[in-house]
Amino acid sequence: MKKMCPRCGKVKIDKADKYCIKCNKEYRKDEAKRYKKYNRNRALSEDEMFYIRFYATKAWKTARDTTNNRCNSLCLPCLAIEEGAENEWDIIENIGYGTENADVVHHIVELKENYDLRITQHNLITLCDKHHNVVHNEYKTKNKEKVQKILSSTLKWFEKNFYTFNNEK
Repeated sequence: MKKMCPRCGKVKIDKADKYCIKCNKEYRKDEAKRYKKYNRNRALSEDEMFYIRFYATKAWKTARDTTNNRCNSLCLPCLAIEEGAENEWDIIENIGYGTENADVVHHIVELKENYDLRITQHNLITLCDKHHNVVHNEYKTKNKEKVQKILSSTLKWFEKNFYTFNNEK
């Protein structure tokens, strides 16, 4: 099934794609500029800068792309909800769902908690912006461990039903 690119409105794209190829390149450039400006305007410690620099490395970009490819760039919580998977996503109220495109590759266990898991596929999950915002809001409360368990179980559900990890510890 096809749809029009929401950015330019000119090109028909697959339903699973967010933008056409040209607009996706522009979107990535815009996001990179926005993120760079955002980081410049924050007062950051050396520790924070260490983690931010990681996201510019080839290792991260490869792991991020591998995760996106593995998950077909779909938000796994959206997919799990749509497929009726038994999980605890009821912690997230009133955000709606549907199989959304993934906007973010998220570390289930944050870099600051365990840097050794930074490129481990079992610690990376694709999320739409809605779920990513909810996850980080829950991380700020006392629900962090519960949300991490939900994310891990969602990833295990995906692996069991759709994908098998190869060549990884």
